[in-house]
Amino acid sequence: MARHRELRTVWVVAIFFVIFFFNADALSNRDTVRSLRGAKTFLRGANSAGFSNLKSNEFRKSNSGFIPGQKADNFSLPTLNGTVLYPSDTFKNSPIFFVLYINQSGFEDCLFNSDDSLRSLVNSGSQSHFIFMFDDFRAAELAVWLQMSLRSLITSGAGWQVFSRLHFVSISSYKLQSWIPLVFSNWQCQDHNCGLDQIMIMPKDASPSLFPLMRLDARYDWLPSPSSLFANRTLDFVTIGYACDADPRASGKIVIARSGLCDSYTKVLAMYQSGALGMLLMTAPGEHLFDFNCIGSQCDTPINISVSIIPFEEMIASFSTGTLTFITEPSDNFFFAIDPFGQLAETGWGLYPTFQFLVWQDQWFTFMTKLIQKINDHPPDTVVVSVFENAFLQGKDGITKNLTIPNGYNRMELDLSLSCPGTRDGDCAMWDRVLNLFVCCEGLEQQCGQELGRWITPFRRRIGRWLTDVSALLPLVAGRFCSLNMKTDAWAMPWMPSLSVRFYNAPEDLFPVYIQPLFNGGTFDKSYNTKYQPILFTVPSGIKKVILAATITGHGSDDQQCAEFCPTTHVFMANGANYSVSFNDAGTPLGCANRVLDGVVPNEHGTWLYGRDGWCDGLQVDPLIFDITSVIAFDKQNSVNYRGLFQGKDPNPQHDPGVIIMNSYLVYFK
Repeated sequence: MARHRELRTVWVVAIFFVIFFFNADALSNRDTVRSLRGAKTFLRGANSAGFSNLKSNEFRKSNSGFIPGQKADNFSLPTLNGTVLYPSDTFKNSPIFFVLYINQSGFEDCLFNSDDSLRSLVNSGSQSHFIFMFDDFRAAELAVWLQMSLRSLITSGAGWQVFSRLHFVSISSYKLQSWIPLVFSNWQCQDHNCGLDQIMIMPKDASPSLFPLMRLDARYDWLPSPSSLFANRTLDFVTIGYACDADPRASGKIVIARSGLCDSYTKVLAMYQSGALGMLLMTAPGEHLFDFNCIGSQCDTPINISVSIIPFEEMIASFSTGTLTFITEPSDNFFFAIDPFGQLAETGWGLYPTFQFLVWQDQWFTFMTKLIQKINDHPPDTVVVSVFENAFLQGKDGITKNLTIPNGYNRMELDLSLSCPGTRDGDCAMWDRVLNLFVCCEGLEQQCGQELGRWITPFRRRIGRWLTDVSALLPLVAGRFCSLNMKTDAWAMPWMPSLSVRFYNAPEDLFPVYIQPLFNGGTFDKSYNTKYQPILFTVPSGIKKVILAATITGHGSDDQQCAEFCPTTHVFMANGANYSVSFNDAGTPLGCANRVLDGVVPNEHGTWLYGRDGWCDGLQVDPLIFDITSVIAFDKQNSVNYRGLFQGKDPNPQHDPGVIIMNSYLVYFK
């Protein structure tokens, strides 16, 4: 402990020397920054526990008046570069992210100390502002430390542009006379790295008898969390050195192990094979907690024990046996934002410790700004038909609206916003489900039940809004009295959709006048393609263009993870010419995260990041359009057929085949 005090004293002296005798902006030497970051106790919550509880002033009182979507109030904050004011030209038309460092959080210990995490921010190209605050009595020191850490990672002019929009508050958050700390506390969260994950170690025959340590659990989508396995149970532990080899002492216990001698995965596998319930892996001395995940083929080996990273403590390493308890204490939120429209906004869940999750939320703000602009740029004579407005959607019947659809337009777009009961993301449905819009119109009763739109709901987020071009399907509805029915699985938790249909004319486009249903999907097994036979058709007179439109998504999980996470290929053959699509992003780690700028809802409470087979959680499913006019015979019979493939062949799952949900059409234009 004497060494800890000496390090802290050296650090404090160094900070004041920087502030008062040098321009802190000049300290960009990476080695200097590294030496400052090496002070073990500086960002080690276990050695400053209790300071974040010094919240006595009136601005820390509980307040339930902050709701996402409400207008943000004015603020004034002292930062290392002077006072920042809102509203002002500095923040004009720009999102603002507020980030709170809490010294007892293992998640934030890694978030703020990982170069990869910090680089994801400085290399993001973001045009938004980020305000860093510290729930710690050393706020000024921490602000300088973080400023220098980020500066040391900048390698381009774009990085300096991002850095110019980073603000470091120099007063502890609990001393601020502002509404901002109230939002952090009012939007308290506990789940997916949002609370304070800790471990309480009770060694046998030792004094003191209780040792609290912060912890960072391994990636939740790889290994089970200790909270889900053990709740608040008291468990036996045993310390097994470096734990590189199987050891019978591990059976039925939590193993505490040191870093080193072998890689971390080897330790986990050895303890799993030894019958351990879980493992606490200590960092190397002086190191911060790190994000622990499998790599490559490691992820294919089933391992059903929890693993948590804890800070190295020599005394803990010296204990041979005892008991421990995994606990998670609620905490203030770590993040919130003011969106581009000046409204308070949640930022979702950070599934692992990297600032990339804030970058994804920032990208979604960019998407939403462009979406609103696109809608505002529609022709002034656009006709907007309101279908549902915050309707309550739950149950097998869904919700229905009867209305007359306008005629005389060649463009039709579905404008859907998806909210849920309550006021927070956490109030929303936990599971992703297919959301359909079906149509039945007078005079076309034989085509009742055709799908006009398809979306996939997000995991527990209420911010989705999408504009889907379904102009090719106009012949299903144009000029008719129709019943529009929106539904999802009967058992699913409720959603509150708002849907309008926008009609306008694009002068350069032809008008879709006839539609002919083609092929539907089905169970994706070895007989999937046997049901498809060529469909013969002749083109009506006066037609100038023919397209093939298809909406295709894969779901379920067989022995090849088909069809949700396997890349399928869909081939349409028109007069011998092939038109195909392959969903190659399916199963990739960031296939859907890379589509936030297309409208994917970011930072959902689930595996939203992974690529799917033709879809993403929190996104519309756009119809695929193939212009087949060039291969069409306008004066004689034509033929069209279809096949669905996996790895270039007919699917052949060994068990639990998935499904392909598909609707396809020929559409004729004049």
